[in-house]
Amino acid sequence: MNKNAFTTLAFAFACIGQAVPSLATSCDPVNNVSVTFYGWPDNSPPGPANAFDCGRGKDSNGEPIAGGTGTYDDPISFATATDNNNFPQCGLVYVPSLHKYFRNEDDCAECKTDWDGLKHYHIDLWTGSNTQGGGDGQITCEDNLPGGQLTIINDPPGGLPVDTSPLYDVSSGACSNTTYPVGDTSSLCSGGGSGGGSGSSSTQSSPASSLTSLVVPPPTTLSTTTTPSATTTLSTSATLSTTTTRRDQGHGSSSSSRTPTSSATKAPCVWKGHCLGAPCKTYNDCDGTNICGKHNVCVPLS
Repeated sequence: MNKNAFTTLAFAFACIGQAVPSLATSCDPVNNVSVTFYGWPDNSPPGPANAFDCGRGKDSNGEPIAGGTGTYDDPISFATATDNNNFPQCGLVYVPSLHKYFRNEDDCAECKTDWDGLKHYHIDLWTGSNTQGGGDGQITCEDNLPGGQLTIINDPPGGLPVDTSPLYDVSSGACSNTTYPVGDTSSLCSGGGSGGGSGSSSTQSSPASSLTSLVVPPPTTLSTTTTPSATTTLSTSATLSTTTTRRDQGHGSSSSSRTPTSSATKAPCVWKGHCLGAPCKTYNDCDGTNICGKHNVCVPLS
């Protein structure tokens, strides 16, 4: 089925409470997928932990960790709605505009909201390192990465063009905004290249645009007071909002929007145990002007 038609049907089915057809189990382009980004500082809790063990390794607590370079053999982690079986745990996708492979290794709160409310596909892509975070600089990078409504390839073959440059380099603070042209995506399922030629999983090709990179100084210490937020929100007319900042977090994270601020400018937390990022139960169960977000985590009042 044409995926544009599929997406239209998905929204219609959601409105009338019918089941939405599943994606093909073999390689298939999927249009109009919401693509956002997350990493160490806005993971929940902050760090490299993933929900699913796909063989990448585990941290000192025995939890699976995020990572990857974007090749077929070393895909980057992504998060999505846990109850969306169209992207199975440890399943692969390929993002043509980024020339990178990604693997479903985590869950995502806002992705679940999009899926449960509208049956809209939403994936959250890992950025940065799995050994240290980039603080507010990394979050600023995530806000500026080229996401939005993109076409992706579900269950892709190997041998597609790959760009292994990191989306965010924690050591230098460099933020990639390189994109590639997206042509006939149906050819990618046969291993053909789109916008830069085909080849092995390590093939590098010329980008469609490589804007001046956003560079933010790497942190000397990790930010521990910044609360993550989701960015793609659903409007009351059952359509996706396109005016909010693009960002979400994986691993059961919060989804209330906020503007990143330096911990040096924040008022000190007085009500211990009710600071930013702490669990909460009621609207006023948080310190200062903070509120209890919809995922029961203290977040700033927008």
